[in-house]
Amino acid sequence: MSKFNAKSSVSVTELKKDPVGVIKNAKGKPVAITNRNVTKAYLVPAKMFDEMLDILESHELNIKANNAKKHMLSRTKSNLLTKLIQEQLLRGPQ
Repeated sequence: MSKFNAKSSVSVTELKKDPVGVIKNAKGKPVAITNRNVTKAYLVPAKMFDEMLDILESHELNIKANNAKKHMLSRTKSNLLTKLIQEQLLRGPQ
């Protein structure tokens, strides 16, 4: 999984001391939350989070639609093959 591109970061301690200040200083951009200089979480604006959820939902719907299309094509091919075999059996040897 790729890393999220946050331009700024704050420690958990800084976040605990002044959460509102961290949000204000972020100016609508994501912030990496670190513990001992290791990113542990991201603070993202609500609008950005909603947009990310919309993208994920859209992606999931596309996957479901593609899977349904593949299933329909597979069923159609199977039905056609069954019909051809039945026709051959009805005709008998030639």
